[in-house]
Amino acid sequence: MYATELAEIRKNNKTVSNAKLSMEQVQIRLNTVSELGDVVVTLSPCMSLIKGLNTSLGGMMPEVAESMQGPIKYVRRYCNRYNSYQRRNKGRIHNI
Repeated sequence: MYATELAEIRKNNKTVSNAKLSMEQVQIRLNTVSELGDVVVTLSPCMSLIKGLNTSLGGMMPEVAESMQGPIKYVRRYCNRYNSYQRRNKGRIHNI
């Protein structure tokens, strides 16, 4: 019985540690964005990471999954706006 609980604790610890590392990667990527064009290139992998974390953490910590909905919506909205802007202004030269 204790062995099963210990294995579950170790599994959860590994999941949380991986989530922490993933969020640190997201933070580093967001801190290194220097140009508007780099934003979507940076945010797309971040979005995948955040969604994956949301899924993996949701089972054991539903409140974390719930709190991650805000950042997911924000990043998705920003990417959609940027893509829309790119389509409207394709071929034009802009000083941003």
